[in-house]
Amino acid sequence: MPHLRYQQLFFYGMAAIWDRRRKPSPVKHGRRGRPRRPEPTPAPPPAAVCCQPALFEVRRALPGRKVADEYAQYGNPWLAWARHSARRLGEARGWPRKTLLNVEQALIIVLTSHAEGDTVRYSEIFPVLRARGLSVERTTEVLDHIGVFLDDRPLSFDLWLESKLDGLATGIACDVRD
Repeated sequence: MPHLRYQQLFFYGMAAIWDRRRKPSPVKHGRRGRPRRPEPTPAPPPAAVCCQPALFEVRRALPGRKVADEYAQYGNPWLAWARHSARRLGEARGWPRKTLLNVEQALIIVLTSHAEGDTVRYSEIFPVLRARGLSVERTTEVLDHIGVFLDDRPLSFDLWLESKLDGLATGIACDVRD
């Protein structure tokens, strides 16, 4: 065939170049993306239960997120109250949705095994939440709001004073510290 100069190949199921624009996906729940999580049900503060105080303080090992998500479904009243308080604080302070979800994840990790009379210390939660990229400041704000947070960080003035008194004799350092 002398009049054919080239041949065009077509592959089965391939769209032509001019027909490759993206088609909008069907919307199933009123907006694009994953459906939103349902709002937590309003929860009152947990009822005060008489409990025996701890004999000595034990540092808690906080679980990972997967383990915490499994425990969260069992209905810890402290967790329910903290999530409700976080929503109310977030609305009052204008937190974006992403920040609120971040704080809820942190609360699930911190409060999964929480019981009446327990306190959550800053030194326990800081390394765990920072390693996961979760907001420590806003999480501690919610924990302080519900009354279970203990800030055990040393004061910056005390650290500065100790560094200045480090080389002095003991008797002089005690008088200056007082």
